[in-house]
Formats: sequence, structure tokens, C-alpha cells
Amino acid sequence: MKNTAEHKLKQAELYAQELLTKKELSRRLKICSRMVELMVNDGRIPVVRLGTAVRYNWNAVLAALENN
Repeated sequence: MKNTAEHKLKQAELYAQELLTKKELSRRLKICSRMVELMVNDGRIPVVRLGTAVRYNWNAVLAALENN
């Protein structure tokens, strides 16, 4: 059985690498999904492309928005 502190650390690492859909991202940012699309097109939000799927890394998005 895993140590509780080790398990929490592992979960924190997974959340740091969390990939979101456009809908999930728009909910977290409290903006419409169309605004997410416009921000991606402007280069303000980075994307992760997995084949035909587009996902957003939460920490990368936050960092990009802080820099803009």
C-alpha cells in the first residue's frame, strides 16, 4: 500500500499535467468556448494536439495568460 504523502504527491503531479477539453477549459476560465477558440487562433493559449483531438494543459494555459 502506498504512503499517503507519496500518493498525494503523485496526484498533484497528475493534476499539474492535466489535459482539458475546450468545454472544460472554458468553464474554468469562465468564458465561452468561442472565446477559447479565438484566443488559440491569436496564439494566447497553447494547445496539445493528440491526433485529431485538441486538449489544453491547465498550467500551460495559466502561464500563457499571465505572460500576456
